[in-house]
Amino acid sequence: MLIDSPRITPADRAIWDELLEQDKIYARSNVYKRHLQITESILSDFITASKESGKRYYVGLSWGKDSVCLADMMHRLGAKCKYVYIRNLAREPEGNISVRDAFLETHDIDYEEIAYDYSHADRTYFDRNGKPKKWQHILAELKEKYGCHVTGIRYDESAKRKRRFRTMGLETEYSFA
Repeated sequence: MLIDSPRITPADRAIWDELLEQDKIYARSNVYKRHLQITESILSDFITASKESGKRYYVGLSWGKDSVCLADMMHRLGAKCKYVYIRNLAREPEGNISVRDAFLETHDIDYEEIAYDYSHADRTYFDRNGKPKKWQHILAELKEKYGCHVTGIRYDESAKRKRRFRTMGLETEYSFA
């Protein structure tokens, strides 16, 4: 789905149409079907095991392609959980709200949005590595409130994510990726 924007040029639309056709062909391939089946099986097993054990979880959203795909899959698989967007008002990617609105129009989910802004934060808001402490507090509060953070990341996206998978696997005490 291409969400309209004044920034989209006729050349962008032509490329989009080409990529859409390629995606349609790929979606019919055995490789795609196998990847989809594996992913849906893993998610379905997680949902079932969580239900049986009483483990609580929520789907973390950024409204990027990975989290949208994850949220759609979890919804289609019948996940009964909270879907949460932690919205950074100081650095929100352009188009996020349009993606959010389009998704929420077609998916009846239990949705929550948490907004924060560091633009006026003093240095005590950040740890020695420059990471905002408030972000860590928000994640800790969400874990307490809703349980495990389910996040959409692709193994093949980066070396860092491959290392995460090799080191921790799919699930840790705090997250399922």
